[in-house]
Amino acid sequence: MHLSRKILWGFLALFVTALVLLVIAVIWVGSSFLSFDFNDGYAQWGAADMVIEYMETHDGHWPPNWEALRENFESGRGYLVHVGGTFEQFQKRIFIDFQADPEELRKQSLASDDAKFDVIHAGWGSVQFGEGPNAVLRSYFRRKAGIIDAPRPSGGWPTSHEKEIANEWYKRGASVHFDEHENVTDVWTASDPLIRSLSDNDLSDLRKFKHLKRLNVVGSRVTDAGLAYLKDIPTLEDLNLGGTPITDAGLANLSGHPGLAQLDLFDTRITDAGLRHLRTLRNLRSLRLDQTKIAKEAIRELQSQLPALEIENEGRSPPPTPPYDK
Repeated sequence: MHLSRKILWGFLALFVTALVLLVIAVIWVGSSFLSFDFNDGYAQWGAADMVIEYMETHDGHWPPNWEALRENFESGRGYLVHVGGTFEQFQKRIFIDFQADPEELRKQSLASDDAKFDVIHAGWGSVQFGEGPNAVLRSYFRRKAGIIDAPRPSGGWPTSHEKEIANEWYKRGASVHFDEHENVTDVWTASDPLIRSLSDNDLSDLRKFKHLKRLNVVGSRVTDAGLAYLKDIPTLEDLNLGGTPITDAGLANLSGHPGLAQLDLFDTRITDAGLRHLRTLRNLRSLRLDQTKIAKEAIRELQSQLPALEIENEGRSPPPTPPYDK
């Protein structure tokens, strides 16, 4: 009986010890998982930018070690602006294969639609946002060869048709979104300084998209002439013209549009006179006029014509985020 009690206590001690070790393991794994936050994603992209910047200034050579990247890190450019900590801490968060051969990476980049290599990732694993830093490198090598691809959605392009259209419009300066039937529903300015900006001729070609609902041409070269083509897109509901050189005359082209419900005119040269062209937009529910010189009297007059309209006309908030993920 005494021996059985000792055995029982022995098993109990082993059970408690195992339970404690299990709790410690769960906490460790959980803390490691939670340590991958948005900054880790930015850090990976920042690492890719650092490597590319090094190659650009060293005749295409791959950086030999971390110290070779210190100056690029301390510049704080690109995604690095979102990454906190010191250079030494950054090294512990990110893995870079300093033995990689850039010529081999270039060959793989030109031969495949995917980044088959894994030369940059989070220091504790390969979890990443989007396609990750290796896709950034692949895009760099392809652009050096004159090939420009649109950013791929998560999981890749569902069809070759969507890929073809997306690449065509990305070269024009726009990203596109499709519905489940492969119809283009969204077009917005691509935030890529290495490609050209959307123009009036591009808006002319948008008329072939019979299901287009949202158009964002922030900061593009679109002028009054380009707005004339929007009359032929009755499905358009949301239009962002922020930061473009449009004038009051251009808004006349929107008069009477049957579907327009949201309009953004932030940072444009629109005046009180231009608002008069919007009175016939009976479905308009949201209008943004930040960073314009519109008088309060003109706003009140427009709202008297469109009582359901909400108008934003204060602050210096940034333009709406394009719908990269739907």
